[in-house]
Amino acid sequence: MGNIADEFESRRERKLKYGDVETPLAQFPHITKYLDGIGAEWVGLSKAAIRVPVGKYYDQTGTIRFNASSQSVDASPKELNPTDAELIYIKDELARVELPHSIPFETSTKMPERFKNFRKQTNSTVYPFKNHKGEVTMYVVRLDKGDGMKTFHPFTYWSDRVVRNQEPDTKLPLFGVENITKNCRVFIHEGMKAASYWQYDKKTYQEKEKLTKHPYFDFLATGIHIGWHGGATNPSQTDWSVLKALGVNELVIVADHDDVGKEAAYKITRESGLKTKLLQFTNDFPKSFDLADELPEKLFGDGENRKFLGRQIDDQLHPATWASYSQPTKDKKVNYQPNPNFVSEWYYISIPQLYVHKDFPNRHLSQQQFSAIVRRFSDDTRVSDILINNRKDEVQNLAYDPSQKTGLVTKSGNTAFNTFVPTKIKPEASDPQPFLDFMKYLMPDDHDRSEAMKWCATLIARPEIRMGYSMLLISEAQGIGKTTLSESILAPLVGEHNVSFPNEQIITGQFNSWAGFKRLAVVSEIYQGEGWKAYHSLKSTITDRYIELNEKHKAAITIENWLHIVASSNSMDALKVASEDRRWLIPKITDVKWSSANFRNFYEWLDSGGLSSIYAWAQNYGVYVQRGQEAPETNTKNEMVRSSRSVFLQEAIALVEGHLEVATPRVVVLGHLIDISKKIETHKCFDRPRAFRRALQEEGWVVCKDRFSVKGRNEYIMLNQQATLGLKGLADDEAKSTIRTWIETASINVQEGNI
Repeated sequence: MGNIADEFESRRERKLKYGDVETPLAQFPHITKYLDGIGAEWVGLSKAAIRVPVGKYYDQTGTIRFNASSQSVDASPKELNPTDAELIYIKDELARVELPHSIPFETSTKMPERFKNFRKQTNSTVYPFKNHKGEVTMYVVRLDKGDGMKTFHPFTYWSDRVVRNQEPDTKLPLFGVENITKNCRVFIHEGMKAASYWQYDKKTYQEKEKLTKHPYFDFLATGIHIGWHGGATNPSQTDWSVLKALGVNELVIVADHDDVGKEAAYKITRESGLKTKLLQFTNDFPKSFDLADELPEKLFGDGENRKFLGRQIDDQLHPATWASYSQPTKDKKVNYQPNPNFVSEWYYISIPQLYVHKDFPNRHLSQQQFSAIVRRFSDDTRVSDILINNRKDEVQNLAYDPSQKTGLVTKSGNTAFNTFVPTKIKPEASDPQPFLDFMKYLMPDDHDRSEAMKWCATLIARPEIRMGYSMLLISEAQGIGKTTLSESILAPLVGEHNVSFPNEQIITGQFNSWAGFKRLAVVSEIYQGEGWKAYHSLKSTITDRYIELNEKHKAAITIENWLHIVASSNSMDALKVASEDRRWLIPKITDVKWSSANFRNFYEWLDSGGLSSIYAWAQNYGVYVQRGQEAPETNTKNEMVRSSRSVFLQEAIALVEGHLEVATPRVVVLGHLIDISKKIETHKCFDRPRAFRRALQEEGWVVCKDRFSVKGRNEYIMLNQQATLGLKGLADDEAKSTIRTWIETASINVQEGNI
């Protein structure tokens, strides 16, 4: 080493400290003049940088590396490279010095006093950075100040067997690389604290137990956690190529909840080129939140039944794979090369011209929406063209089919993308008795409860079956538990991404997006009073195999219909129900409220694995609703059918109801009954004669197959139970003669009040 280098080494132990880097290259006038001209400062033995303050951070906008052995300069961006004239003198100066280079630590390496003093401090944490072989390439000491500020002090080992309080002369290493395995998912955190916090295998038993109780554990346990050093504004100083070299399958960037943290994600995904997702926290989280911090208390319920109420972590994930890279050509033009990882993740759906990410099948994006999301992750502004021009699969249609797996399927001879995703809850065999007790309380009638439980079991465990009827829950008392069944049990077991929650106005409105790409719609309070609008609006939604989906600002499309409805109400006038209805199961609901203790215990059971138990119960139920099966009759439904009749029908039935079960034959001339019923009410009657005939039949009256002439009109004749018995065994002519006699002698004369 030359004299200048020797002189530097003699001063090293006296003046070496982080932020005041000593290097022999600083003694050369032409190198110094070049760095001063571009505003760079020394950050290592052979590395200088341009740093611009950004709040409490700094943004490293340029990096310059000097190579003494090859007498070369490598600047990023390239515009910072010295001119040809400057380079002549710089090369001459580089030839006069021999610089060491950073290497992995040795087991016998003696650490300097400065490192030892840092380590002794109670506010210090030491993070060893290892390569994939397990060799330490850098130590970083974190010092937490009492005012919430923190400083970082890197230590590296060099080829001259000296430990320096500096970063390496290469790009910065990543923390936790030694844990990476091929084809794994990697969570990348800003800094080492959060990455270290989630390195499960290195935890004590107590620490592991705490992590498993974290609301996000199931997702965060699916990958390896690593961190980058150097600040949120400087991810480009890190060596991201190691991730691709080690065969990482997917990168999840966990940026701190601040602007610079989010901005770093764009730089990381471009540098890595890997399949990437961005975990972006919402405003429910404090600024600068990271996953080593405690979750905000406001995301949890109050009282004894403390439960996490915040959004699930995968609902905060967003696609973030870099789409394309610009490549300058010899003629100073620019070509754009698509990233194969980006192209492999997205599908363009020809009909109805939508874009879908294979890992986010519930998000159907128009071209404008797709471009708005992806544009930040591409050098080329024409992001939709990137996918359309480079796609590998031709996908004609969008589908929603719970009987098939998510992804590409065949529908009507065409390739379609199936957007159905099953529930995240897993079945677990355990005692479902609390659920059975709840259902017995909610539906005290054995027949009704059995039918309702069969319907629920089919909905939960047999997604490939689309039942032909839905369920209506009615109780005049409030707080009974109807919402508990629909929203706290059925919705999560179906998967809340497969559930919509429309209100009465929405289901009777012009648009029906609530019915598309869903298995369950929960209508919490429905009340139609005298109107039939809701009943008729829902008829096709409940029974038709296909529906036309009419969404605001989107072209209408026809899709398969897999929707079931659970509606609830506190009024028996909730919904008009036709007498021939086959679409609604209406079980009897209790009016006697469960105790607060019973509800509290049941909710605690649900929160502690009860839903998994119900899922297993449904899988083993065995008796399911079959395709094409109609809704079973219940007493509550029959009562609603009666109350749904018009005042004219109700009046007609009231006029003759006392004659149905008398011991003598009685007959009703239907036309006469209709005439008098219409006179009783002053407003217009819209019921046709067949409606009167059907209403009397439902009450037990029997209609004669032949009509009879009465006062010059052909009339339908209705028979009571005794008259029906009296006709048994009679020949046709004899039966007709008997009926004519009854018309004269046993007809109910409603007009004269002879009832």
